[in-house]
Amino acid sequence: MPHLTKTQLASRLRYDFQVVKSIEGPMIQVSAYCSVSDLKRKHNAITEVEAAGEATHYLIEYHIKSLKTKGKFHSKWLCHVDLLAEGSYPFSKPVAHIVSKPIPWSPHFLRKVGLICLGDNFWQNKNGDTLLYHLVIHVAKLLNFDEPYREWYSGWNREAVQYWGSVLKGQPITPGLIYPIASHQLTHGKGEKDSCQSTDSHSDLAAMFKPIRQVSKPNVNLNVASISTDIVNQYFKKVQ
Repeated sequence: MPHLTKTQLASRLRYDFQVVKSIEGPMIQVSAYCSVSDLKRKHNAITEVEAAGEATHYLIEYHIKSLKTKGKFHSKWLCHVDLLAEGSYPFSKPVAHIVSKPIPWSPHFLRKVGLICLGDNFWQNKNGDTLLYHLVIHVAKLLNFDEPYREWYSGWNREAVQYWGSVLKGQPITPGLIYPIASHQLTHGKGEKDSCQSTDSHSDLAAMFKPIRQVSKPNVNLNVASISTDIVNQYFKKVQ
């Protein structure tokens, strides 16, 4: 598997930070940390692009209606994303868990543990082009059951799939929900690409990084203190 040098990885992490912060708002709020320890304690949250070259752990707060059990809904979820969990980011996929209670009642969220099944094709064979931003929106859509209905599919919760088909008629929980879109200036801005090749000379990497550009600050700022330390600590005790 290809891998990046330390300098290249830091550049990629800064880019991920800048893009994902551009989508903050009422639906999705983002906090970044350089370690699990800092995330657990909500300590030293990264707030500036210049420091984001070490942002490898994210706590994503979703305000999206989803099922907590059959016929019952919940609208606030906390998700921990570990970018380096599988060792060769951005070629290896991150690992994502729901760290709050309840765990979504869905075929994509493992009960009790909260591990999120991102799907075999979501990150694989994408040559490192998939961004943290794409993952954050992907999880938002999973919470909303916003994907093609497959009657044969069971995932981690066959009963939830049956409910999706029989009660929700294979439709999203909130049809027509508009998800935030990353700043066009960041994802499509013109400018010279950073010089970037992996140590394995992967030919597609040069297109992966964009110049760091200044964008306006989000209208909604994440109040890190509002995220319950107890919720986060319970999760990490569970998985350690």
